Amino acid sequence: MKPSAREARQAKAIEAAWHWLSRDMNFDAPFAAVVARVHARAPDVDLARIRSEFAQRLKRTHGRS
Repeated sequence: MKPSAREARQAKAIEAAWHWLSRDMNFDAPFAAVVARVHARAPDVDLARIRSEFAQRLKRTHGRS
């Protein structure tokens, strides 16, 4: 099933914030700064989704399952 335009926009906003955090901040930024980045592109992404997506990416980056 193809994701909706809303889901795609949210995913892109999360991806952009992830790239910003991992490249520019070296994983050292408060969660509020991450949320602000995501919400600047997609204000309708809820906090639980942002937290979940970032937790998964951090686990993959640090080699934890």
